[in-house]
Amino acid sequence: MKYDAESEHKILQKSITITKVITCSNCNQPNQAFFGSKGVDILGILNKDVLLFIEATNYRGYERPKPEDLANETAQKVRDTLAGIVGGARNSTHHSAEYKAYLDCLGSNRKTLQVVLWLEENSSPTPRPIQEKREKRADRNLENLLKKRLNWLTTKVYVVNHEENPYQDSLTVEFL
Repeated sequence: MKYDAESEHKILQKSITITKVITCSNCNQPNQAFFGSKGVDILGILNKDVLLFIEATNYRGYERPKPEDLANETAQKVRDTLAGIVGGARNSTHHSAEYKAYLDCLGSNRKTLQVVLWLEENSSPTPRPIQEKREKRADRNLENLLKKRLNWLTTKVYVVNHEENPYQDSLTVEFL
């Protein structure tokens, strides 16, 4: 499957069952009912026991928003995606099996939920070691804020990029 976020990059799955939530009519029902609702970019199941919520953002060429704003927006997208999963499992006429699999992951204590903010940014002209420390500190701060927003759902929250891909065996990201 190919995911194209505004023609910025593509994500290729290897062993993750992926559904692009935004294109599913059932997942968009909350968006139609509540103005401003959004979903994560990718929803998938890894190894049959990990439900992945992946929000892909690309700030190459743009200034990154404040960590609080980015954490809030991502957490809201996860919340709205949950509503889409429930609606899809109850009402979908074409993808009900997929939504029921997602709902099964949500309801099982033996399955894991992971939220991934895939964040791409420009490289800085600052010398590499200094910049790496700053970026890691900023990403850790953002990850901690996001964990606070989502601690009601899961503690498995990660901020990653194509260089620090924790799913290298299952997921590849390439820039277009």
